[in-house]
Amino acid sequence: MSGASCPHLMAYLLSQNGIRCKLCGSKRSTIEDGVHAELTTHGLTINRLPVELLTEIFYHYLKIKAKAPLDEKSCITASHCTDSTPLLLAHVCGYWRNITKSTSMLWSSLAIFNARHKHIPLIRLWLEYADTSPLSITIDGMANNTERQSAVDVILRILIGRCHLWKSIEFRFLDFQRAMMDIQADSLTTLEHAFVMLPSWPISHNDKVLEAVHSSPKIASIRYGGTFCSFPVQTPWAQLRALDCWFSIPIHQFLQLLRPCHSLEVLRLPVGLDIDELVLPVESIELPRLKKLDGGPVVEGFSIILDALVAPQLTFLNLHYKHQTDNDLLDLKNFAARSGFKLQSFRLINTRLHAEELLQWVEVPFLSTVTDLHVVIRQSLNITEPRFPDLHPSYMGSVIARLRIFLSQSFL
Repeated sequence: MSGASCPHLMAYLLSQNGIRCKLCGSKRSTIEDGVHAELTTHGLTINRLPVELLTEIFYHYLKIKAKAPLDEKSCITASHCTDSTPLLLAHVCGYWRNITKSTSMLWSSLAIFNARHKHIPLIRLWLEYADTSPLSITIDGMANNTERQSAVDVILRILIGRCHLWKSIEFRFLDFQRAMMDIQADSLTTLEHAFVMLPSWPISHNDKVLEAVHSSPKIASIRYGGTFCSFPVQTPWAQLRALDCWFSIPIHQFLQLLRPCHSLEVLRLPVGLDIDELVLPVESIELPRLKKLDGGPVVEGFSIILDALVAPQLTFLNLHYKHQTDNDLLDLKNFAARSGFKLQSFRLINTRLHAEELLQWVEVPFLSTVTDLHVVIRQSLNITEPRFPDLHPSYMGSVIARLRIFLSQSFL
């Protein structure tokens, strides 16, 4: 067993043997024997592992993805995508407990789903062990439940006491959380990544929260969800590396905010673009570092965005056309010719394509460099072209070099 693979293997063994503890409401079972048996196969014993290696194993264990969605549960985990926690590790034996409690890195990430008041003592303990480590925090407070909303308010006030340590936040709130108003604009000094979803908040309160988020001198990635009428003036667009908009916005405002985004590497377009106040023609907008453009469900106004953008470093393009127009392919060709990019990955969902049109899409010059070409089409598409000899309604897989076609009835 190589040293490079050992932490990943041991983390996998931990997950497969299923650590449990009373604090998480499950049966407690010791996994030390199972891990010990696997280790001795390779001439090692669990007690001889260096502390540094055991810590790295724990770290990888806390990143193993959950087998089921967590947003419907009421629980606390190490991140939004795992059901592991350092508490489970600390309940295996005294040796592991001492290592876990003294390693603040293992407590630096915290995810809270459907919070309850009984979670509050545990959160306080978690933050105590995290010490001064930069914190990554997820709170899913979308449940419409008075008791849970009250618990979220208390938990938020505890966390805000350490907001100067926040490195990454993902906040999903259904109802107004007054505690968020206590965050001062100059307090988030270490915040790098933020996802804020505040769907039913007053606009003035949204702006105050965003003002605090945007004031961080290190902010590099912002993802928005909810209802926003404007962006704070002080938004550090020039330093953003990722921007994700999960809401509708006037297209003229979106184009205006893109102009100073010279460091942007990842862009997900808004789910809606209001073109009523747009003045044509639109001046070109160059994003010299943009590598990933996610068009999501293409909406009205998308062609205007493409006409304005210049992205010479683009390598990934993802588009989902719900409605087809005659100029879709031409717009992309012009975008490619103007930018001169060399795509590596292109993903297309278009259930309105005819067989001949599909061939036109996959044969365009700007796809000549693509190694990952992924297309979703409707099941009723009849393709008789010789390069697709094996294609039929139940077929899924490689059809021609570089191309994977998925036939999906759900998009009809």
